[in-house]
Amino acid sequence: MIKDLIYLKVLVRMKKGLLFVLAYGVIILLLIGIGFFYSKLFVPTTNVSIDNNKEKSEFTQSFKEALREDKERTEKKKLEENNNNRWNPSPTFILVAVSVGAVADIVIVILWARHENRKNQDMGLESRQRKKRITDSTIFWWIIGLGVVQKRHEKLVVDWRYVIAYIVIGFALKFWISKDFV
Repeated sequence: MIKDLIYLKVLVRMKKGLLFVLAYGVIILLLIGIGFFYSKLFVPTTNVSIDNNKEKSEFTQSFKEALREDKERTEKKKLEENNNNRWNPSPTFILVAVSVGAVADIVIVILWARHENRKNQDMGLESRQRKKRITDSTIFWWIIGLGVVQKRHEKLVVDWRYVIAYIVIGFALKFWISKDFV
């Protein structure tokens, strides 16, 4: 009896889903059909015929002039875009920006871990009984904190070996990158 009710509910959901897909398809087809109908209905038609050779030559000559002017205009635009829109930061600026970003990342993660420790300490027993959050996992702190912050004994601790290792690697990359720029 219960299995039959579950089967009926699943069947009703499947029917609703199928009905939605069909209705959506019909609406899309209707909109496409209306678009084609109105695009053919309201297209302006021109019945201009050029009778003599003089008019033809004037038409082709003016077309060639307009085409030449357009080519010149697009070439000027390309040159202006290539010269004006390029931002070429200096290598020093790039190195400083990368260094500041790396230091800011480590500082933010350390401050966040300190905040989490205070919050867990204020909760006391409630922290053990509350729902699991993503910040409770050690994998989260390895990914976000790059191993700088690790969970030990239900407390987030800064592992200074990783901080020093990241600083050394950062300086090595900085010198390697600056050597390529010179």
